[in-house]
Amino acid sequence: MKAKLININANEISKVKKTRFENVKAKIKVSYDYDKNNLLNLNYLIKVGDNNYDYLITKCQYEISEYNYNLDEKIVLNQAIDLLHERIEMLLGLLTEEMGIKLQD
Repeated sequence: MKAKLININANEISKVKKTRFENVKAKIKVSYDYDKNNLLNLNYLIKVGDNNYDYLITKCQYEISEYNYNLDEKIVLNQAIDLLHERIEMLLGLLTEEMGIKLQD
């Protein structure tokens, strides 16, 4: 299975004025669709913020290819999410670090 990043959009929503980020969390929603060529796309909506504000909203779209087309769709989706897990973590870490947000000690 291969996953290719085909679109990314990251927007800083609120200027970060804090120095401590105890309650900052990343909320990740994953959806999927098929493009006009019937290729599977995995869509991520990632919001980083605390209880009061979202500081960063990122949308990523990956094209999934070279998977076993005989498998159930749910299995393929779970495999794709597992494949992208580390990449999404790295991407999120990079973006939040650039904004001055520390998600982990």
